[in-house]
Amino acid sequence: MARRIVVDPTVHFGQPCIEGTRIPVYAVLELVQAGIPFSEIVQDYYPELSVEDVSKCVEYAVQVIKAEQMSVPVAPSPVPRSGGAARGRAGWSSGFPR
Repeated sequence: MARRIVVDPTVHFGQPCIEGTRIPVYAVLELVQAGIPFSEIVQDYYPELSVEDVSKCVEYAVQVIKAEQMSVPVAPSPVPRSGGAARGRAGWSSGFPR
């Protein structure tokens, strides 16, 4: 876990927060997502933080995403037609022998 990020079940229902504050990581990341420069986040939104704290929030998010097991569903393969269009209706085969 990125140093300075803590998880305490008694603070924000266990949401990751910046150590020594009650500021959740997601709140800082939303400002980063909005394109607000780190220095402005510290100056205008969270003066109790440092630019390094904001950077640690981003680092934490990267670590969480890297550690997450991702699975991508695979589309089923189409069933091959047997016998072609000569069987049944043109261009359609039930796949059952006749």
